[in-house]
Amino acid sequence: MANTQPRLGLRITNPSPRSPKVPPKDFSRLPQTTNKQVRFILPLEIPPRQAINFHILRAQCLLSLDNPHNALQQADNAVKIAANYNVIALEPKAQLCRAKCLMKVERWEEAKLTLVRAASIRDKEGEVEELGRVCEYQLEIEKYTVDIEKHWRAILEEEAREKRG
Repeated sequence: MANTQPRLGLRITNPSPRSPKVPPKDFSRLPQTTNKQVRFILPLEIPPRQAINFHILRAQCLLSLDNPHNALQQADNAVKIAANYNVIALEPKAQLCRAKCLMKVERWEEAKLTLVRAASIRDKEGEVEELGRVCEYQLEIEKYTVDIEKHWRAILEEEAREKRG
């Protein structure tokens, strides 16, 4: 018995219902800001440990993208959360991240003090100690530069007095 009916093409339909169209958001009602700094508000459901790690990772990413000011802001957020929620285990890690950001911005004195606070971290590679030496070296260079500037300024003032008098 041969099948005499014509073959029909199969048509596969999606049994799931169509997703409703989301109306476009009206962004004109949102407050506009000219501030280019990175801001992030964490929902209350995120545990403090995850929030601290999130801000530390975000700071490290921003540092790798050569954006130290925004990285410093993220590191500051991590330090604040660690201090507010008394997360002692992650506070030195956040301080170390903050010190790296401060060094990138060339704020050597603050970086050195922050490294002292981060000294309780397990430092197998000697990273904290090495960064501390770098900060001390840069502080010595700054002091030397200031002394040289004072010396040359005094010489120039002396020459100016001789020309006048």
